Amino acid sequence: MKIFKAVFLIPGLICLFSGCVSSSKAALMADREPVALVSVTSNYDINWKDEESLDPKVPGLLVGSALKKDPALTFVTNSNELINTAEGILRSVLADFDVINLAENERVLHSRAYREARISSYQTRQKKAAPANFRLVDYRDRNFAAALASETGIRRSMYVEFDFTKVMRSGFGKNGKLQACVEMLVIILDEKGKTLYRKDFTAWSSDTAEVSQATYYEADLLRLFDASIEEISVDFISQFGN
Repeated sequence: MKIFKAVFLIPGLICLFSGCVSSSKAALMADREPVALVSVTSNYDINWKDEESLDPKVPGLLVGSALKKDPALTFVTNSNELINTAEGILRSVLADFDVINLAENERVLHSRAYREARISSYQTRQKKAAPANFRLVDYRDRNFAAALASETGIRRSMYVEFDFTKVMRSGFGKNGKLQACVEMLVIILDEKGKTLYRKDFTAWSSDTAEVSQATYYEADLLRLFDASIEEISVDFISQFGN
C-alpha cells in the first residue's frame, strides 16, 4: 500500500492530546494478544457536512436538469460499498504496521458469541451501514465481551465507527470543488467490557473533485474517501509506535 511508513517513524506523531501516548496505552498491544474487529459501521447516506440529508427521489429543478444532461452524474452517494472498502483499508494498514494483532475474521464472525451478540438499537434506527457479514453489535454488551473471551480466548474487541461527509473546498454554493471528510471513532474493550482505548480521528482529503449544481461523478468522490480512510487509519495506528 502507499501508506506513510516514514511518517510512522516520526516520534512526534505518537503524541496524544497534550502529551505522548501514556505507557499504559502504549502497552495495550505490547503483549500481542489478538484483538477482535467486532464492528465497523458508518452512516449510509454521504451527506454534505452539517446539512440535512437529501431525498434521492426529489433532486430539485437545477439538480434534475444537470442529471438529464449527464446521466453519469449523481447528487446523493451512499456508503454501501465504501464501508467494505473502509474495512479492507483499515485491516491492510494494521497488518502493514503489525502493531495491533487482529484476530482472524472468521474466528470472530463465525463464533456463537458473535451470532448471539446484542444488536445496537441506536445504530439500527440510524440505518448504519456495515461490511458484508458484520452485525451492528452494541459495544455496551458486556455479556458479549465475556462470551467471546470464553469461546475463542480473544479478550479484546475493537469497534470502529466512520462518518463520511463531503464539503465544499472552493467555489460558490454547490459549484466548484468538493473534498471528502472522514471521522472515525475507535473503541477497544477488554473481556469485561471495560474501555481500554477510545479516541476520535478526523481526516480531510487533500485532493478535490469537481461539483456543479450539487452534482458530481461518484467515482471521483469515492477516490477521495479511499485516500482519507488510509490517512486516518495510519493516524490511529501511529499512536502505538515507539
